[in-house]
Amino acid sequence: MNDWEWQLLEEKTPLTAVRVSGMDLKLGDTYYESFIEYQKRLTHTLDGMAKEFNFFTIDANKPVEEVFEEIKATLTPILGIKEAPKPDTRILQQEKGKSEGAAEAEHSAPIKAASS
Repeated sequence: MNDWEWQLLEEKTPLTAVRVSGMDLKLGDTYYESFIEYQKRLTHTLDGMAKEFNFFTIDANKPVEEVFEEIKATLTPILGIKEAPKPDTRILQQEKGKSEGAAEAEHSAPIKAASS
């Protein structure tokens, strides 16, 4: 986003969203800079807590299937389950089809002219 797009976002962003995301802390010259700095500090704090308290962490950048397998492999022995249940692939396929259909419909929707 360029500067004017962020300015427009700042003008249209509800105050609650600004407060929740750290944009209101004035950690930078703009809401965006403040948001980025706040997110960096939050990540640093959470990483420190994860080490201190031995949190189970997951790389959320992986595909959802890999994240699921990692969670399952970690929790199965903790919960005392001999074999973790397999995901219902029909549900996963249905959800994937719904999200693809919604995105397709959104992109193919006609653009309406603004009335004056």
